[in-house]
Amino acid sequence: MSQSSEVAAEPIQIGDPIKLTVEKFDPSRDSEPQFETYTVPYTKEMRVLEALDYVVEELGESLSYQWFCGVKKCGMCGVMVNGRQTLGCWEPVQAEMTLSPLAGFPVIRDLVIDRSRYFEDVQKLGPLFERRDAYSGFPEDITGAQLESAAENMHCIECMLCVSACPANGDMFMGPAPMVQLAKFALDPRDGGDRGAAARDIGGLDHCVGCLQCTRVCPAEISIFDTAIEGLKRRAKPKGRPTRRSRFFADIHSVARRGSRFASLANWAGGSRLMRRIIEKVLQIDRRRALPKFAKVPFDRWFAKRDSGPSEGTEVVLFHDTFVTYFEPEVGQAATGLLEAAGYRVSLADGRKCCGRPMLSEGNEEKARVVAAHNVQLLAPIARQGVPIVGLEPSCVLTIRNDYPGLIATEDARLVAGHVLTFEEFIAGEARAGRFKLSPSNPPDEILLHGHCHQKTMIGTGPAIEALGLTGAQRVAEIPTTCCGMAGSNGYECEHYDRSIEAAEVTLLPAVRAALPSTEIAAAGVSCRQQIKSGTSRVARHPAEILYASLVGGSADKGHKAGQGS
Repeated sequence: MSQSSEVAAEPIQIGDPIKLTVEKFDPSRDSEPQFETYTVPYTKEMRVLEALDYVVEELGESLSYQWFCGVKKCGMCGVMVNGRQTLGCWEPVQAEMTLSPLAGFPVIRDLVIDRSRYFEDVQKLGPLFERRDAYSGFPEDITGAQLESAAENMHCIECMLCVSACPANGDMFMGPAPMVQLAKFALDPRDGGDRGAAARDIGGLDHCVGCLQCTRVCPAEISIFDTAIEGLKRRAKPKGRPTRRSRFFADIHSVARRGSRFASLANWAGGSRLMRRIIEKVLQIDRRRALPKFAKVPFDRWFAKRDSGPSEGTEVVLFHDTFVTYFEPEVGQAATGLLEAAGYRVSLADGRKCCGRPMLSEGNEEKARVVAAHNVQLLAPIARQGVPIVGLEPSCVLTIRNDYPGLIATEDARLVAGHVLTFEEFIAGEARAGRFKLSPSNPPDEILLHGHCHQKTMIGTGPAIEALGLTGAQRVAEIPTTCCGMAGSNGYECEHYDRSIEAAEVTLLPAVRAALPSTEIAAAGVSCRQQIKSGTSRVARHPAEILYASLVGGSADKGHKAGQGS
């Protein structure tokens, strides 16, 4: 029986015992934290804060924690609940909970954290928190729509959840909360201050990895990355021609297509120490980072030459991303083999262009808009026919879903955005509806899943765990991670390499190293898989490969090596 960390628990009844484990630590006397467990009777609609109140008021325990408003307005009661940042006043209790202080902050005592660094950072930006331009008159000629992005950031309650969840926060980057404060002014169209440069030069904005974890945990539901971070990045964009590295990464699809034509030579050069030093010198790509290998036979060419699949059955269109096409065709082959074995007719989104995420990451919004318009024109007729459009790379799928409606403000863009699914979403949904009926023939013992940042923020890992449960594994569990540290091209960059490794070493890499050799490591993101292999020598596989191996039989690598570069 497959076990899942996402299986819905039985509803808690009034009077049921809640097992509450609290991390207690007083740095003035304790050398390390201790964990105390308490039993608390459940009351109707009980929140974590109420459970803590019971421990102090009814059990007479000494326990330090903070709150003021109790209604998600003051931001004082931020805590970690089972490894996740949340507000104690708003978080429903679970049958078993472990409470810890917010990660990434010094502890004053028990669940109370020292927020002084945040206030120091804000003070560094303080002189910029004022409007220096003269008022044009009163009332000023401005609409509510023009102030929408700036106003959204005014809902910040300074709870520090986003700072705690940010894998890049540290000496180099102030973290998202100070950026939100700065964005209140920067995104006001009346503002003339150079706040984008301040965010970059004082706040370290360039070190943001774009993982969206700040947006995921924000209790005020501010789209922190989309408004504050991206808004400030646009303001901080350097004038003049982009750097060589920026142009290289923004146009990675063309680079990959050309490299695949000369895969053997390109892979030899990429593995050469001399060439890696030259690449580091010219492009500032860290030579310690292994370069991905080009496929000799790209996925789309393999797809065109393979034996045709079923002529009947539900049609599924695969949006084959750059990395599946030119670097890891085995992922696309496994997805194709699995879907066809289950009776689906698989076709490709022929003529599709790069999703645009690399361009957006490098600040080239105009080029991203061009490829988005092309893809919307290609995919809209497919969406209108009700044909599922399925992507294998979370960043690509979620760029289409999250960014296209803003880049291309048309009904077709919204239609396509609402119609594209991740591979795991599609498989889980079809199985739930009773249409996906393959049975496991080669179940793994255990699967550990590392969730992609964009996947966790926009969808959650529930569909991935549900889909992997179809393998018949005895245990499917999620590694409690934030960002793997790669963040697309960010982990390749010289100035970010060390930070990317530090982020991975917090939870991800130790968990992978501790896993049994028989345990499958699952990761949908190509950058995540690269980081895992680089840091542990373990090979993480895409869920499509693991499902193919279990449900179709045999190794997911079998028959795919012809497509992989040497």
